[in-house]
Amino acid sequence: MASPCDPQIPPDILPLKVRPLQHQDHRDDEEIIQTLFDPPPVVSEKNVWAFWDKGFAAMPPWQKRNVIAWVRMLGPSWTVRLLDLDQSTKAGIFNFVDQAHLPLHIIEGKATGKFSGAHTSDAIRLPLIYQYGGVWMDVGLLLLMHLDQVCWDVLGNPKTKFEVALASADPTLKSGAAENFFIAGRKGNGFIKRWMLVQLEAWKGRHNSHGIHADPLFHHLIRDGNLTHVFKGASEDKLDYFQAYLAYERLRLLEDPKDGFNGPSYCKNRILLIDYKEFALAAMKTNDNGPEQFKMFKTRHDDESEGLTKTREFFTDLLSDAGLLKLYHWHEGDIPTLVDLWDKPENHDADCLPGTFGEYLRFVSQNFTQDRKIRTCKFPPIREKILVAGLLETFDE
Repeated sequence: MASPCDPQIPPDILPLKVRPLQHQDHRDDEEIIQTLFDPPPVVSEKNVWAFWDKGFAAMPPWQKRNVIAWVRMLGPSWTVRLLDLDQSTKAGIFNFVDQAHLPLHIIEGKATGKFSGAHTSDAIRLPLIYQYGGVWMDVGLLLLMHLDQVCWDVLGNPKTKFEVALASADPTLKSGAAENFFIAGRKGNGFIKRWMLVQLEAWKGRHNSHGIHADPLFHHLIRDGNLTHVFKGASEDKLDYFQAYLAYERLRLLEDPKDGFNGPSYCKNRILLIDYKEFALAAMKTNDNGPEQFKMFKTRHDDESEGLTKTREFFTDLLSDAGLLKLYHWHEGDIPTLVDLWDKPENHDADCLPGTFGEYLRFVSQNFTQDRKIRTCKFPPIREKILVAGLLETFDE
């Protein structure tokens, strides 16, 4: 894959607070891609795990560039593995994931539904972190700060109290709701194992996510009106899609008298919660307007037309004040997201056209990291009702 994103431009177009990366991977794209097709054995906890059901070759070009950029930024101390469902390849999921940790419909290849790929991804990320340690990242993530700074310098410190790192799902930071597109944890972590077991139980007997929100495991959340404001009022389809969030919420609000696990206490004291702004800044600055973001990515940095000042401010903020950039397709309105537009064949290079701010963002993110500490936040006090029960115990009355 020839890279269109290798500009010969000076790194001073914007007033950024960055420093050069110390341990980049300078191999060309094809050499990096070959390591993705032929992933090495696991020898440490410094692993990045990702998934695309049909493999790297079938990914949209902008996502391919994301993954290659991870490898370049993180350097030789980290190993990036992109797994797939093709069991004839070395990157097949069953070469890494213990089948005892997977729903039966995935093992039997019977997953159905519009979001089967996304939900297979949901099913494998927790087992991978539990079995090997490391960081799960969705392929829609642009990494703008080295993972050591984002979380691993903390998680890998033997003196730290933190064992897991997650991204807040709450723009207001008033709840402990968290995303699952970024999960970092040490090998064998008990919280990750419990989250995995709740999700695994909820998928029993299912081939797709339809109706999973009504599983008895989630009655405490759905039937009893105990959802946080982040998902309160969400449609049944949306709750089904975000079933991993429901599994996390059960665990966050659980006190298990059988083994002494206390979810609220664990979250407060053991989870490093990354500020929502660190990955959602682009959406926050544009009111989540995909066409507006698309236009700014295509704006040339030598363009003196109207709108250049706003574009410069947008990219200055992203490259100085956001550790990650989460891009996604899910939306509930008529306005397309940025990646809906990038996925169109005529826009396959629109994220990094020569001379544009999109190209500049790609260049900076592969050669520099931000010279600051990432923002984290404390878990707020629990406002929801605590569930006192066993991990998988249900109450149907």
